[in-house]
Amino acid sequence: MGYRSGLRFIALSIVFLLILISTPSTLKSAEAMTFNGDTSTQWPTHEWEISTPEDQGMNSTLFNMMDYHIDRKGYALHGLTVARNGYLIHESYPDWRYNADTRHRVFSVTKSVGSILIGIAIDKGFISSVDERVIDFFPDYTIANLDGRKENMTIEHILTMTCGVEWWEWGIPLEDPTNSYYNFSTSENHIQYFLDLPMEYEPGEVWVYNSASITLLSHILYRATGMTPLQFAEEYLFGPLGINTVYWIADRFGVECMSGTLYLTPREMIKIAHLMLNNGSWNDDQIVSEDWVDYSTSQIVEQPYHNITPGYGYLWWISPEFGFYCAQGRFGQRIFIIPEYNIVLAFTCHINDWLIQPWDYFIEEFIIPALIGDNAQTSTETSETTNLQIHSILLLSAIGIIVIIVAWKQQKFRRFFKQSNYCSIKIPNPSIISL
Repeated sequence: MGYRSGLRFIALSIVFLLILISTPSTLKSAEAMTFNGDTSTQWPTHEWEISTPEDQGMNSTLFNMMDYHIDRKGYALHGLTVARNGYLIHESYPDWRYNADTRHRVFSVTKSVGSILIGIAIDKGFISSVDERVIDFFPDYTIANLDGRKENMTIEHILTMTCGVEWWEWGIPLEDPTNSYYNFSTSENHIQYFLDLPMEYEPGEVWVYNSASITLLSHILYRATGMTPLQFAEEYLFGPLGINTVYWIADRFGVECMSGTLYLTPREMIKIAHLMLNNGSWNDDQIVSEDWVDYSTSQIVEQPYHNITPGYGYLWWISPEFGFYCAQGRFGQRIFIIPEYNIVLAFTCHINDWLIQPWDYFIEEFIIPALIGDNAQTSTETSETTNLQIHSILLLSAIGIIVIIVAWKQQKFRRFFKQSNYCSIKIPNPSIISL
């Protein structure tokens, strides 16, 4: 084949492929597929029952594309777990060191679990309401900087991160002495340290992320119930859900920190999500009241942090735009609940850069578009975009193969490799390689 003949062959091939791309897709889009599967809710108390995405009204192709995207981008993802209708439909562990049985520190996802525990304590009468004053739980402490504002601080102010004390922990490394949490955690008595903090705002006035206040909330739960958070959770939350052998780090007083020291497996994380998805009910037992679930996951605080974060409830992050709410933890730990579609999912990972958190993108571009038929409210534009992306990949791949074949027959590659040193790699001096 001559050079000009090769070019003509390439041109004709491109025209042929463009004709193919303009024809209706043979790949099933989210809208083209029909769903006749089970929509009843299952209760994974002992173990998650495995199902396929298709049997639960979702397209597995989109899940595979999501896994490919995660792998291609190199996200430090340890585990991804998705369930629908009470069935585990997708699970992946890109990092070989992690699996379904690995307990992962979920950091501030613990706060959302703490919110559930406070709701249970109120339901069972250990705490009268969220309007109880914080200082009333610590009568044995002499509190400095006590003024009317501090006297009016309630449990609800802690749950909404609006307690009003002088505090700043975001944007500063936790090991930095200027970080408020560093000084709190290294103090001789961290409960006394928090109670003594001066007030900066009226409680309920300004949202400021404050992990120390949730450690204080752990002690409120302990003083109200006579049980540590772990003991209370094992009886009223973890036990009924079949979450066993939990690891939860306690502070120097022996009280587990609801601020961020809980360890869970990915499957246990979506058990928590499944409970919330079902309005606090688990296999005909009301673990936490439906009213608590409904209000604690509503948008009580709108865009709390400089308009770059979603809304905030009772230690839950609320995203009305995408129709979900979630629990968030350091390094990218996430639990998502998408009530409209009966979907829950969890991520465990170790992403240092808080600006690289692609979970909303995964939900918008892969999870929701994977819904099939009557279960979906995706637009034709979304389906067509997905097909166009797939076709574009196929087209570019085909063109690349054709170019390589033609060029090889022209022996251009052979001469190139003979005349160049592009196949040799110079190894740098090991002494100057920085790890």
